[in-house]
Amino acid sequence: LSPRELRTLSQRYNSLYLCPRSYSCARLAAGGACAAAGAVLGGQVRSALAVLRPPGHHARPGSAGGFCLFNNVGVAARHAQRLAGTPLRVLILDWDVHHGNGTQEIFEEDPSVLYVSLHRHDGSFFPGGAGGSPRRRGRGPGTGFTLNVGWGGPRVGDPEYLAALTRLVLPVACQFGPELVLVSAGFDAGRGDPLGGCLVSPQTFGLMTHLLGGLAGGRLVLVLEGGYNLGVTAEGVGQCLGVLLGDPPSLPPPGTPQPAALRALSRTLRAQRGCWSCLRLPRGETPPQSVPGPTALRPPNPHRGSWSFFWGMGLGDGFGGWVWGGGLGGGFGGWVWGMGLGRGFGRPPAPHALIPPGRQGALYAVTPLLDCPHLGAVAPPPAGGALGDILPPPCGVCGSRRENWLCLSCHQVLCGRYVGRHMLEHGAASGHPLVLSLRDLAAWCYPCGGYVTHPVLLPTKTFIYRLKFGTDPPTPSL
Repeated sequence: LSPRELRTLSQRYNSLYLCPRSYSCARLAAGGACAAAGAVLGGQVRSALAVLRPPGHHARPGSAGGFCLFNNVGVAARHAQRLAGTPLRVLILDWDVHHGNGTQEIFEEDPSVLYVSLHRHDGSFFPGGAGGSPRRRGRGPGTGFTLNVGWGGPRVGDPEYLAALTRLVLPVACQFGPELVLVSAGFDAGRGDPLGGCLVSPQTFGLMTHLLGGLAGGRLVLVLEGGYNLGVTAEGVGQCLGVLLGDPPSLPPPGTPQPAALRALSRTLRAQRGCWSCLRLPRGETPPQSVPGPTALRPPNPHRGSWSFFWGMGLGDGFGGWVWGGGLGGGFGGWVWGMGLGRGFGRPPAPHALIPPGRQGALYAVTPLLDCPHLGAVAPPPAGGALGDILPPPCGVCGSRRENWLCLSCHQVLCGRYVGRHMLEHGAASGHPLVLSLRDLAAWCYPCGGYVTHPVLLPTKTFIYRLKFGTDPPTPSL
């Protein structure tokens, strides 16, 4: 086509630039995202960063727009599912300052893909419309698998993005249990970008990458989206790339989320509460029980995922406390002490200390059961060679080494419900209530339907930790 014909064609779409090589460039971009996802799934690399142009998250089924021709992340997600031969569970986190309307439309009826978007949603901000509203939760079988956090204006920065990540994204992601994490990594929310008007530091982009590395066994792919200041984009990409290569994340300065941003996040939490049990508030001082979700959702899966619980993460002066069983940014199992963002380390803060005064109840996190009526069924740790010399030991029925669990009553090792369901069947047949994940040392009670933490469990957890890592664990107070 001639330049004039290309201009005429581009005017049929909303904000689209075309040149003679646009189609081939867009194919290369989509193929690059697929290659990155395939390399991660195939075990060639642990994680990947795809630096692509044109971007993709505004491209809808059958329609280009927003400078996007093909939806790179959407194509990569479908490619990964075809490679796996199953409806692979994929988390797509879109932290571009613009709502990824195309990605949402592609997957809004698909429960195998959890789409979460953090974006500006103030009426006229591109792409506009109601698609980015927190009330949009997906459709049909995909209801609850679309989460929108719409900031009501500019100047949103580190505290707001970290609040959204720790209070919404990570708890829901843990319950969903992704097998692959894709990030629509736009850096137009970065401080200094002329279009986004937000204040997110490069360090926060790196820290969010680090925290996402604890999901899906570290199978994480960042795909470049927007960014309208080359320096800002380069700094953000550099921080994320450093984390993917193993550098410890730099910590942003402490801060308190803006009240308007907390209200925006609370709107999303309220909209999603009926879909995700991890977002439901406990009554009074009673620890929250795990409540089954609606029939459209698969139940919380105790046999999958790399986090057992996320506790003590506060925003403001004292991001302190500990993350247990996490494997943040690499590995699984063990304790990670003193995740300090800001000036505070130490014991987990009281629930009221996590939120600025007057806004208690706006945000909350997953909390394990601190007691359980079935703890009497826990036997002493198994004998030294009972589990064999190779960890993880195989399932006693099918021989699988994926997602295996230890029965805390009889010490049988069996696979989880999304492998062969043999531990689930064993629990139903034997009545043994408690099991321990050999991946992340999380204890699950079948009758209570929730994770449990209690001193009675520490001897067996310590025994397994020594087998896995050859050293004693640091022991948190319980």
